[in-house]
Amino acid sequence: MKDMSAQLFWQKLLFLMPDILIFEKCCIYLNLIFINATF
Repeated sequence: MKDMSAQLFWQKLLFLMPDILIFEKCCIYLNLIFINATF
């Protein structure tokens, strides 16, 4: 039972991974823009 829930967890994680990567890229770009704006 525990293995099944772990498998579902990893399937969800892999399914959401592209969104997470896009979100991280957006955060990095926003940080770069903010740093460039402050200096």
